[in-house]
Amino acid sequence: MRDIVTAIIHSFPAYLLLGAALYFVLVYHGKTRRGRVHEALIGFSFAVTALMLVHGAYVMPMGGAIISGVAGPMFFASYLGGPIAGLWAFVFSGTARYFVGGDVAIVGIVAQGLYVFGGLLGRKLAPADEWYRPPPRALGVALLFFLALHSLSVVWGVARGSLSALLTETVLLLVSYLVVGASLGLTWLIIRHVGTLSGVTRENSLRGQQLHMLYEEAGVGSFRFDAERADFVHDQSFSTCMV
Repeated sequence: MRDIVTAIIHSFPAYLLLGAALYFVLVYHGKTRRGRVHEALIGFSFAVTALMLVHGAYVMPMGGAIISGVAGPMFFASYLGGPIAGLWAFVFSGTARYFVGGDVAIVGIVAQGLYVFGGLLGRKLAPADEWYRPPPRALGVALLFFLALHSLSVVWGVARGSLSALLTETVLLLVSYLVVGASLGLTWLIIRHVGTLSGVTRENSLRGQQLHMLYEEAGVGSFRFDAERADFVHDQSFSTCMV
């Protein structure tokens, strides 16, 4: 159990990285969909996160199944960025899962691909008014999809005889469900907060530019605070106005 807790703690930096990467995409590349390049940037953000989560996952002693939080990034990669973003995430996470190995590696890779499909399905069943802020119903679709898919993966593994011992490890099975469910919820929450924060940043930048233009047109100049110098910096027209 200590190894599982350690793996969960080590997964948090991956989610922090996801938040930072999405913030960069939304602030510096805008919130308007800009085609394949924009979708690829979103996909790459989720792909790196998924790679880190699979790499640091807890590997079960029976069958080589893993407990990881990769489901959230896989689902919302395609939900936000479409097929291109989902493909990026799947290539990275699927490759990582292949090298982790185990008797049920193919089950894990297929499940990851299905999560990407689930994200595309979620776009149709629970579309967002603002594409970068998935609504609560999108999380509901993700959780329902996860319950069905995760249960199917366990049944498939047991049917093949790879996870027969897992049924006796009720705690591990329960933890796997909790981790995947928490992954979906945490990823959704991060995306929502990043969307809000990036909106405030872009709005403040726009208002600052408008105010600067207004001051210039009015001939009263403008000023700003320089944190390094710990002093206000005035432009020439403002200085002239103060004379």
